[in-house]
Order: sequence, then structure tokens, then C-alpha cells
Amino acid sequence: ATLYRNGNAAVGADAIWQNPETDAYGMAEISEVEGDCIRIAYRFKTTRRDGLQTVEIRRCLVDGNWVLSG
Repeated sequence: ATLYRNGNAAVGADAIWQNPETDAYGMAEISEVEGDCIRIAYRFKTTRRDGLQTVEIRRCLVDGNWVLSG
């Protein structure tokens, strides 16, 4: 949320994270900004699955709240 919460979302902005309890780690990167909506690509590795996992989501600012969007 720190990538877009303050209204300063920019394509290419990223954040790296790690969970020492599960050894999972990864990165979130803003891949698109369109109006009040953004697309975020998450790339991560867990001990539960082999290889790098990728998930993309779209969030839009609606009435002051960031919500998932289709």
C-alpha cells in the first residue's frame, strides 16, 4: 500500500518484502497507472511451491478507499 496510498503511484515503483517465519520473499511493482486505478505485479517465492510465482491485481480508488477491481 505504501506504493500508492498517498496518491503518488508511478509505473516501476516497487517494494521488496520478506517473511522470516515462512522464508517467503518477493517484490510488488506498479505496472500500470490509469486514472484512479493501478495494476500491481507481485513476484514471490515460497517454500510451498517450486519456482517463482506471479500474480497481478488491479486496485481502484473508490470513495477514498482502495478496492480490488476486475
